[in-house]
Amino acid sequence: MTIINNLWKLLENKQKVLFLIIIFFSLIQAILEMIGIAAAIPFVTFLLKPESIAEIDIISKYIQPSQLIITDQLILIFCLIFFSIFLIKNFVIVITNKIIYNFIFTFRSKLFLDLLNNILHQEFLFFVKKGISKIFNTTFNEVDIFSTNIVRPLIILFSELLISFGIIFLIIITGNIDGLILIFPILVVVGLILKKINKSIKNWALTRIDNYEKIINYNFNLAQGIKEILILGKIKNIVEKFSNSIESLREVDAKQNVVTSYPKILLEQAVILIFILIILLMNFYGEENNDIIIILSFYLAAAYRLVPSINKIFVSYQQIKSGKPSISRVMEYYNLKKKSIFFDEKDSLKTLSFEKEIRLKNINFNYDNNSNVVENLDFKIKKNQIIGISGESGIGKSTIINILTTLLKVKKGEIFVDDIHVNSQADFRQYQNLFSISSQDTYLLDGTIKENIIFGHDNNFSKERFDEAIKFSRLENTINNLPNGVETFVGSTIKQISSGQKQRISIARSIYSDRKILIFDEATNGLDEENERIIFDNLKKLKSNKTIIIISHNPKNLDICDEVYQIKDKKLKAK
Repeated sequence: MTIINNLWKLLENKQKVLFLIIIFFSLIQAILEMIGIAAAIPFVTFLLKPESIAEIDIISKYIQPSQLIITDQLILIFCLIFFSIFLIKNFVIVITNKIIYNFIFTFRSKLFLDLLNNILHQEFLFFVKKGISKIFNTTFNEVDIFSTNIVRPLIILFSELLISFGIIFLIIITGNIDGLILIFPILVVVGLILKKINKSIKNWALTRIDNYEKIINYNFNLAQGIKEILILGKIKNIVEKFSNSIESLREVDAKQNVVTSYPKILLEQAVILIFILIILLMNFYGEENNDIIIILSFYLAAAYRLVPSINKIFVSYQQIKSGKPSISRVMEYYNLKKKSIFFDEKDSLKTLSFEKEIRLKNINFNYDNNSNVVENLDFKIKKNQIIGISGESGIGKSTIINILTTLLKVKKGEIFVDDIHVNSQADFRQYQNLFSISSQDTYLLDGTIKENIIFGHDNNFSKERFDEAIKFSRLENTINNLPNGVETFVGSTIKQISSGQKQRISIARSIYSDRKILIFDEATNGLDEENERIIFDNLKKLKSNKTIIIISHNPKNLDICDEVYQIKDKKLKAK
């Protein structure tokens, strides 16, 4: 019931209605299956013993044996009726499957987008703690598993249970209950065997998730450090890291795929045993061969649908067991409360007034209540000033920038803009609208160069500002040498764009955004010396109407700064 409750919680109202429609169609399908199987006895009886067709209760009410005349037309009518029953049934199956698969894949798409929306409305610290790569890769994978190993099997389980119960009910009402006496004990034994197997499936699923997360992590680290790995020649070490998780994943996947064949094998063997026992039992009681064939035809029709149905029930149950660990992952992100300052779209268009200075007052910050990374920080940024920040790698430069831009919420301390205390949700969003940032880690959309520079500002596109951003970032030659100019498609996998050119696209994006405060966090470390020098000269020219913060390990880049600070004793101190 927990699985159903969680699924119901994830469904919006339209999806709930569609889910109930699927159950309704499954019920219709079950009824048609019963009619089709029930038609097997009169149809086979008519073919083998035409004279006894009128002895069937439902037919004897309308036709007396003396009135029954067997003609080719009557045979044709019986064949058409029998054919039509299965044609209608199969038509309903096709319609039901279409609804089911549309439901499943629509649900998967919407669930992923809902989770993505929730995740992107979290504070920056959430991503720092969880790991960005792990969050997004694992989320997509778990949503896929939830849809294919929980939702789909659950629908199949409901549908096949209805059909199975319908067929068993049909066997009872047609007076063929003797067969059930043989069927149930055998199916119980098969069920117990499969239940024992299912105990291992949950553990395998947890192992799969654990190793999949490790492989995602390895892949991310591999992509980040491929140059270093190749230069140092540490390929064997990397392969060994992958090896244990890959091997464990292989073992689990192999076991799970083998186990899925067990229900079919066991059920087929059980059906053969049941048929043999029915034949022996009827022969023992002296039934005629034609009667045995007629009864067996009924059981054969029932088994033809019941065995695959029971097989699907067992396989679906196994899949649900396998996918169950994904539920907690999906629900964890689904239940996230939106905390991001992007929550109010109205505030995303407004900007706080910045005419004098920004002040960070008595700021303290730490990760997970460990020792402070920043302690008692007091820091002022005056309007139209160029500030430089230097310091060794890992000493806290990026942390201070993340605090300044309120990506990280401080444990203690205050931020003021022109003596206005920034402390409400709306203030934080409007405060962040003062900033743009270019860093050494450049994010490119899967789109054109133009789309990457304007970054969602289509409605208010400014050709003048766009051309200025390209000129500022020294992108003219690059664009002129590309086949489609600014309409050239670029993305994370583009080959004709170098890391330096990617950084210049990021710089152009920052200039085009036209924010009041520009932050350059090692934003030119992939550029050649000449382009880097010209871009910093261009930055200096912006001083009249922009406030600029430069973080760089290169002292030459800080020459244009009015003031340069370095991090010492968890504080910023003027050099």
